[in-house]
Amino acid sequence: TDERVMTQLEFEQRLADDDERIKNARSVVMIQCVGSRNEKRPYCSRVCCTTAIKNALEMKRLNPAADIYILFRDIRTYGLYEEHYRAACDAGIYFIRYDADNPPSVEARQEGLVVTVADAVLKRRLELEADVLVLSAAVEPHPDAANLAQIFKVAQDSDGFFREAHLKLRPVELGTDGVFVCGMAHYPKHIPEVVAQAAGAAGRVLALLAQEKIKVSGAVCVVEERRCIGCGACVAVCAYNAISLRKTKKGKKATVNPVLCKGDGLCNAVCPTGAITLKHFTDEQMNAQIETAFADFERVLSGLGAER
Repeated sequence: TDERVMTQLEFEQRLADDDERIKNARSVVMIQCVGSRNEKRPYCSRVCCTTAIKNALEMKRLNPAADIYILFRDIRTYGLYEEHYRAACDAGIYFIRYDADNPPSVEARQEGLVVTVADAVLKRRLELEADVLVLSAAVEPHPDAANLAQIFKVAQDSDGFFREAHLKLRPVELGTDGVFVCGMAHYPKHIPEVVAQAAGAAGRVLALLAQEKIKVSGAVCVVEERRCIGCGACVAVCAYNAISLRKTKKGKKATVNPVLCKGDGLCNAVCPTGAITLKHFTDEQMNAQIETAFADFERVLSGLGAER
């Protein structure tokens, strides 16, 4: 590894440590969207642009004579962070747009690192000498996120981050009751957003703990033990970890936790013996509704025929 090449986090730490080699650098080149917004990771890491500009401004403060280049595809300083972008432009930090199909290349020459980039605005290739090369790497979900999702029976989005129960109505809750999310486990975000989301999650937890009793839905699944063969098919498909197998004198039998059950009916559909039924949506009730609906439909058709 080359000590002159580092991630944005490492660069930030060395700035905080007052590293002389970093402070005295004549030229710093930052490359954005390294490992993100591609086929493997199509999402934007959201914090990279703002972090890069913040570090560039700090570097400019420590060494006003340094040339700082930020090579970007799109600058995404959302919200009030746009002010940082304007401050960086005023401070003399250079922004160079590159095309995703023609990313910058890095070459270690005798005189130092040289970054070659095709400027999308000037329509020409530029060679930039870099004493320090900073890569804004993608923010990835934790490797154990998939295991946690299985343990707590919660969903992940297509990028591997935990998915909230509802974007607008339940933004800090996961699909399983009593499980909440905040921070980058949800998706990449800045500290103020993390704090706000953590406060929201804490508020939801307190609201839950303040209740003496928890009201559950009436439409939950129930098991008829006499017909249950303990195959475990219902346990495998339950997305809320509401079903478990318990030992009885007649072998293993499925049991449903009504607090966790959401009544989606998947277990009812896969049960080979029909031992699990959904309250208020039993086969007899559903068949009666269907027969009534078709009877009304036949009366309507006959009525139309009479009018003709």
